[in-house]
Amino acid sequence: MSTGFGLLLDKPPGASSHDLVDFVRYALRGYKVGHAGTLDPFATGLLLVLVGDATKAMPFVVGHDKRYVATVVLGAATDTGDPTGTVVDARPVPDRVWQGLSEVVAGLVGTLHLRPPAYAAVKVGGVAAHVRARRGESVPLEARPMEIHDAELLRVDPARCEADLALHVGAGTYVRSLAEHLGERLGVPAHTASLRRVAIGRHTVDDPRTVGPWVVEARGRDRRGKPRVRVRPCGLEGADRDRLAEHLVARAVSLDELLDLPVVDLPDADVGRLARGQPAELPAWGAQEPAPPKGGNVLVRQGPGGRGAGRIVARWGPEGASEGARGGRLEPVRLLVRPA
Repeated sequence: MSTGFGLLLDKPPGASSHDLVDFVRYALRGYKVGHAGTLDPFATGLLLVLVGDATKAMPFVVGHDKRYVATVVLGAATDTGDPTGTVVDARPVPDRVWQGLSEVVAGLVGTLHLRPPAYAAVKVGGVAAHVRARRGESVPLEARPMEIHDAELLRVDPARCEADLALHVGAGTYVRSLAEHLGERLGVPAHTASLRRVAIGRHTVDDPRTVGPWVVEARGRDRRGKPRVRVRPCGLEGADRDRLAEHLVARAVSLDELLDLPVVDLPDADVGRLARGQPAELPAWGAQEPAPPKGGNVLVRQGPGGRGAGRIVARWGPEGASEGARGGRLEPVRLLVRPA
């Protein structure tokens, strides 16, 4: 088994992101497991899980853009911003709202300063905001920039007060906040009724390696009253841990593909130098590949064709290269896999 890889999971309704992470930990005993951003409990779709040495790549993966398909209900707001909450405001939706909806949705593109929902995983004083909110505490969340790269109206159903949106957003964007902001622009309350994440960076939920569908089995409640569930891939409900591990490893996404960074292969000596925290010189960037921007990160692999184990994220800069050369200097950022 590789020392580090990623998994693409299609989160089902009725299970939390952590339920799926716990399943991966169970199946791949002895391996460290993390995730590159949870999905809200009511949401479905792509969850990117990192295993083993891939967990060290977390800072370079969590910043990937995300794509969603969302259903927004106009005319009603809930305290959670989603269908699990209590309706706190309800008003009729005028016909003019539906007539101008497409233009207003398109106008969401850009950088918006929005507050995360009170019921969110973001930490406030070391405690998740949703935990504080459920205690009845006031949750002082500051507005933060959220980048909307594209927003498209897919469908409207005035009879059900629904609108389906396709969204391409930057990391850290809360679709529930965006839906409420859309309502404010339209002059009506709004909330997110359903949400499906279809892509993280270049990874899509339609990838044939995606793990799913799932069987979700209720297992009562824990000591805090939170529902407990058991998740297993369909057809493997009774499989032992070795069979489950085999199923996951067969669908592994390599560390190189997971990072989606420009790649440079260096001789063992240079990779060893970077692994010891020392800079290395890059004689020339590949003629067929555009050089990354100055100060950009690259993935350094060990040996010609990346056949060695070593993997290091390094910052590339053209300083120090001779005039007209395509080379430059590599400064180590993070050692992911120690060279052999």
